[in-house]
Amino acid sequence: GPRAREAAGAGAGQGGRACARRWASRSLSVFAGSNELWWAETAAMFDQTHLAPAGAQTWTKQVVISRGNRFAYASTLALYVHADDDYSLTQITATQKNTILAFDWHPADTNVFAVCTNDDVARVYRDGAETHEVRFQQHGLSHVSWDRHSTETLVVAAGKDLYKARLKEGGGSTTQKVGWSNTGAVTCFARHPRNNRQCAAGTEMGTVWLYDAESGRTLPLVRVFEGAVHSAQFDPKSLDYLLVATAGGVITLWNVDGSGEAFGVTSAKKPTQLMEFAKQASGLSACMWVDSSPGTFISASDKHGALKVWNVSNQSPQHSIAASEGAVTSLCCLDDGSGRVAVAFRSGEVAVFDTKHRRRLWKKGPGHTETVFACVFNPVDPNQVVSCSFDGTVRVWNARNLECVKTFHTADAPRPSTVCGVRVPNAQGFGGGERKHEPGKGSMYTCAVSCDGAIVCGAGFEGDLYFFDVHSGRVLPPMDIAPRRAGTVHKVVAHPTEPGVFACASLDGSAHVVHYDGSVLVTLLHNTPVCGVAFDPLDPRVMATATEGGW
Repeated sequence: GPRAREAAGAGAGQGGRACARRWASRSLSVFAGSNELWWAETAAMFDQTHLAPAGAQTWTKQVVISRGNRFAYASTLALYVHADDDYSLTQITATQKNTILAFDWHPADTNVFAVCTNDDVARVYRDGAETHEVRFQQHGLSHVSWDRHSTETLVVAAGKDLYKARLKEGGGSTTQKVGWSNTGAVTCFARHPRNNRQCAAGTEMGTVWLYDAESGRTLPLVRVFEGAVHSAQFDPKSLDYLLVATAGGVITLWNVDGSGEAFGVTSAKKPTQLMEFAKQASGLSACMWVDSSPGTFISASDKHGALKVWNVSNQSPQHSIAASEGAVTSLCCLDDGSGRVAVAFRSGEVAVFDTKHRRRLWKKGPGHTETVFACVFNPVDPNQVVSCSFDGTVRVWNARNLECVKTFHTADAPRPSTVCGVRVPNAQGFGGGERKHEPGKGSMYTCAVSCDGAIVCGAGFEGDLYFFDVHSGRVLPPMDIAPRRAGTVHKVVAHPTEPGVFACASLDGSAHVVHYDGSVLVTLLHNTPVCGVAFDPLDPRVMATATEGGW
């Protein structure tokens, strides 16, 4: 799996984008890579004609951030910057080769970004160009925060530790570990929007710490919550209040009077809990102050799409805003004081909502939230492109207007399934069950569209073949064609003349010709993993295979 992901990313353009360019034949071509799709009409040289942006990723705690008159969201390998007036995409920046785990946009200099990736490196970008690289020995970078008064100082959370990094002119840096007695991984980190020294960190152990960025002193809240703390946010209108929310649905308001003043955090002034709001169902994913209205905040869940609006004067929510996009991963308030919030969804969609009038103002449609490994044209509809991704989805695109018209989830594959062509009642595949939302489950490496344009076949990491009906939108029963993991399928092709017939190549050394009804028509065994398969377009009775052994 990881090697295949690297190979796919290696051929990608900026931000891992796939691109198609012009040739003299003026045919349409599609290339895939990272989370995006580019397709183009071809002539003497390549020119990009269309771009389907990547969806918002689901790995980071803070997927969307607003600065000035723009907001940005993180895909798996790049940052997408939008204007907050017409919501147009203005920039794709900070392109990575490894998965983004955290990012921050400098509050005073909007040309500067800091990005943390899963190779334990924090990188700094100015005007899209990398200026610094800070490496950490500890795994699990989860948060990064700029010093608002300096583009040379930032705080990075790695596992249970905090580090203050100082950037040197010319590209070097020094790091200093913050001394505190925390024992749990940091799950959220926030800096007061107006007071640079006032910070708060929540942990998986249910503890919340105040951190003075100037003196380095830390102080825990007296209450230890049950479960992980998902949000700790300072009131932008005051230096005295901190809002804390847990994954279990507990929301509390604290008085942290004095922690942001001249003497900073001190044990002489203990934080006190002022209020506990009505408990929410488990799955609370975000909680954020709405700076346009004093005392107002908004909460969201990773279980549903209801955005709940609260005020500290009441223990219960005032009202809710329905978001049909579903589960929420992150949200932020736009900086213009309009009461608008940008929201990232687990579907990869990003939307802007008006909290005053309770309505959605703009939405970026769904996109792949992980590496795109393949995309093909529908052979009977040149305006339809089908793509598949490590995120476990197959998507159908309208190539004329870049709209994603259908999304198929491997997790929705019905049971019973088949094992090597034999139907087994109540068989459980990796696409469904309790593991259905785990990263990499049901992940797709290859896809093909049947010669009549009706059926899509996708396959990948787990060795299953998934089938999707393009016309009805139904997910059809899958086939467990190869051993789990050892039988990863790297290639699926459609028969050029027989509707519903596909061939697949598997790393267990087998190649099969199958029908989407679950029947296996032909099986060819090899001594080495099979990585490629193709039908002869002039004689469909002939099929070629390619193996890692060079045969």
